[in-house]
Amino acid sequence: MLAVFLAPTVLGMHLGRNAKATLLSVAGVLIAYGIILTVVPTVWTPFPAKFTMPNMGWKGVFRFAIVFDVCAAVLAFFVLRRMKAPVKSEAPGVAPQLTPAKARGVA
Repeated sequence: MLAVFLAPTVLGMHLGRNAKATLLSVAGVLIAYGIILTVVPTVWTPFPAKFTMPNMGWKGVFRFAIVFDVCAAVLAFFVLRRMKAPVKSEAPGVAPQLTPAKARGVA
C-alpha cells in the first residue's frame, strides 16, 4: 500500500525500483506468514501467541457477511456512479483498418 499508492500520490515521494521491490517483497512475506499461521497455528511466532476463535455461530458469520456486503455496496455506489458507461468503439463484423507507416508521419 505504501509503495504503490501512499508514497507516490499522497506523500509525493519517489521510490526507486529497489525500494519498491524490497517493500513489496517484505509485504508478501508477511502476508504469506499470516496465512500460514492462520492455517497451521503451531508455527513458530516471535511472541507468545494464543489464538482463540469467538463462539459466535452461524448468526455471527452471517452478520459479518452482511456488514461487508453493505460496505462493498456503499463503496461501489460512490465509485461507480461517477464512471461513464462503456461504449463499443467498433461496429461488429468490421475489421480494423491498418494504415501504412508513412501515412501516419512515421519514417
